[in-house]
Amino acid sequence: NSANGVLYQFWIKDPYTQVWQMIRDYGTGNSMNWTPIGAGKYLVGIHVKDKNSKERLDDHKYVEYNAIGSNKNYKNSYYNITLDEMINRQMANTPAYHMYIADKNIYEWRYAIIKNGKKGYSTDINGVNWIQSDQQYDYIKSRAREYIDPTNQIYDSIGQYQFLQLSYNECTTAEQLNNILKGKGVLEGKGQAFIDAGKESNVSPIYLIAHSLLETGNGTSTLAKGVVVNGKTVYNLFGINAVDSDPIGQGSKYAYEQGWFSVDLAIKGGAKWISSRYINNPIYKQDTLYKMRWNPDNPTVHQYATDIRWAYNQVSNIKKVIDQLQNVVLNFDVPVFK
Repeated sequence: NSANGVLYQFWIKDPYTQVWQMIRDYGTGNSMNWTPIGAGKYLVGIHVKDKNSKERLDDHKYVEYNAIGSNKNYKNSYYNITLDEMINRQMANTPAYHMYIADKNIYEWRYAIIKNGKKGYSTDINGVNWIQSDQQYDYIKSRAREYIDPTNQIYDSIGQYQFLQLSYNECTTAEQLNNILKGKGVLEGKGQAFIDAGKESNVSPIYLIAHSLLETGNGTSTLAKGVVVNGKTVYNLFGINAVDSDPIGQGSKYAYEQGWFSVDLAIKGGAKWISSRYINNPIYKQDTLYKMRWNPDNPTVHQYATDIRWAYNQVSNIKKVIDQLQNVVLNFDVPVFK
């Protein structure tokens, strides 16, 4: 109680990252709404102070709550690198950010590059068009920190799916998947094919479907509908080797070389490709989108993209698929830096 009025500030200590996160800054409201990300024991911190107080807090209370009954399972992977070290390593790897340029009224890619000890950016990855600018370099770095720091993403309803483990688990049925694939071009009715391919290559069928829907424009792209190469129709459902300069020609050429002469074979082959190169690669073991993009075990090595937002941009499609399923058990692997 206070004649001047009381201010309340609310915090949560995450049981998976062991990091405190402020849920709501000081305000007059003495209650909050918050949803835990999964089962576990959460420590809730309430800081209070007089409305006119100059102190950080005048009093506090901490209460432990046990959340149960979630279909989401979380584990931590610990890395022998600090968050700042991780960010600095990534900044040396020419990260890119797609940003709006007001004076040009366009969006363009800007790559953070240091030349001769000076900060700057370029509109190409090789730095041909490099321009010195501390402000632009630091802005790209701040965006990199936003997406590299797991504590910024784990409570994001979309961003947390960067940590979803993409290895196979018995999480759905062909019937459920076929409901999602209705009206999706050549993918319609292929629920069992995705399950079989996922099981054989140890890849989540949910991820395979989300990836193929994205790459094929819901099963309607030219590569999905089939391209004739040397008299045989081939299919490519994951955009594999479909380089920007010649996506149809190179994507179909690769499909022909791999023998993807049916939609089922293309699903099976695509799953094998993704598994061997990333998710179940014996060296890199990048079984989450976060690991594919940032590789915290060996930063800057064998990373899928330069786009800072790449992992975040991928997961919205995965979440759309998951939201249409029932009783799906999900496993997450959240990185923790020292």
